[in-house]
Amino acid sequence: DYLLTCKKLSIPLTIENRFPQSLMAAHDEVAILYNKEKSKDKNIRFKKLYKELSSNYPELSINGLLFILPKSPTELTHEGEAQHNCVGRLYIDRMLERQSVVMFLRKKEKPHTPFITLEINPITKSIVQCRYKYNKPCEKSIIDTVNKYIATLSTINLSSFTA
Repeated sequence: DYLLTCKKLSIPLTIENRFPQSLMAAHDEVAILYNKEKSKDKNIRFKKLYKELSSNYPELSINGLLFILPKSPTELTHEGEAQHNCVGRLYIDRMLERQSVVMFLRKKEKPHTPFITLEINPITKSIVQCRYKYNKPCEKSIIDTVNKYIATLSTINLSSFTA
């Protein structure tokens, strides 16, 4: 694991690197470097994804709810922490792989306060999940509002997500 990670990071496999005095310390150090590189790559990829998605999933206000796309992996992480759900841990890769579109629903008068987390299937343009804090399901009136938003998407070209 340690040597493979060194190789991925293009760290020269000198005698000192192949046989460190403390393998655990060397492993932890390389793991931190690797995670930083992965994070930087995800931020770059997510920035490109946001540009693509923002034209297909516009920020709109419907029935007092504001539909917002996350602009970075950090925003997804903060949403997951604030809402006590797994969106920050699991959905960054799903979005980057174009398997899901996660959006934040906010009360129009409180656009920076987490309220509802929404996952949309980008192929079928349907709700996968729509949840309040602690994964509490949303009531019918919220689902109806989300479906109104999704109906507006049919007028937008989502060809970048079709198989």
